[in-house]
Amino acid sequence: MESWLVERGVPQSGVAAFSAQGFDSVESLVKARLGEADLRELGLEQMRLRKTVLHALGRERDAAKARRDAAKAEGAAAAAPAALGGSGGGPEAALCPPCKGTPAAAQLEEEAAERLATMTECMETILGGLGEDVAREGLVKTPHRAAQALLDLTAGYGQSVEEVVGGAVFDEEHEEMVIVRDIDIFSLCEHHMLPFYGKVHIGYVPQSKVIGLSKLARIANMYSRRLQVQERLTKQIATALDEILAPQGVAVVVEAAHMCMAMRGVCKPGSSTVTSSLRGCFLSDHRTRKEFFSMIQGRSGGGGL
Repeated sequence: MESWLVERGVPQSGVAAFSAQGFDSVESLVKARLGEADLRELGLEQMRLRKTVLHALGRERDAAKARRDAAKAEGAAAAAPAALGGSGGGPEAALCPPCKGTPAAAQLEEEAAERLATMTECMETILGGLGEDVAREGLVKTPHRAAQALLDLTAGYGQSVEEVVGGAVFDEEHEEMVIVRDIDIFSLCEHHMLPFYGKVHIGYVPQSKVIGLSKLARIANMYSRRLQVQERLTKQIATALDEILAPQGVAVVVEAAHMCMAMRGVCKPGSSTVTSSLRGCFLSDHRTRKEFFSMIQGRSGGGGL
């Protein structure tokens, strides 16, 4: 742990403070889910240093989750042949969730219950901080409902592109533009955790492979069901399609209204934000780009959100 902290610029006094608090490994830091206030108490006064450590811990947390997911997928794949009478189950077996009643399914349910319980307690603390009485009739079940709602709104963290696409990529000699427009999305701004919502327009020019149309909407939904900024959301959708299909080009446009601008701060309801991410021929060929924007701007029903 000491070398990990030093590599990220934490001085020896800070390393000693971490050790004094009982942290003896990077894993223990990840499990503690430290926030900025915690790091400040541990002697990290510089905001940039706190951000560096938090981002690094986030990456470690993501890596640990990826390892757990890979282990679960491997276990599911190994169990599939037995469940299917030794038939093998096919390449999709690793993407199937554990069957109910199995140890793997029980473990997932236990983890989900623990996460919900922890978040419910946190919601009670937040309501108390607002000066509310969490025992009054109207709020008795609110912490649980709010925690569950937040988990639902961020369900994209538990999904991967491979999982939502499955086997819906097909060989097809089609080289003209494919567009799915007006895909509704709902997301949470990672800065204030307030909603932003709108529409996504996705276009691509195939190069021997096409994807099931519903999968475009599922990919957009997966990435939007996370704490997001609109710019990153737009780029993630484009990157996913680029990596899955290796097409001649990909174009993604997101139009959204942000509640952090409408109901707080500057308070400007009615404003909208438009972002785009262009790849391949959409970026290099102005005619292709013009055709795409012309088709999404000419959609029926007007240009409002």
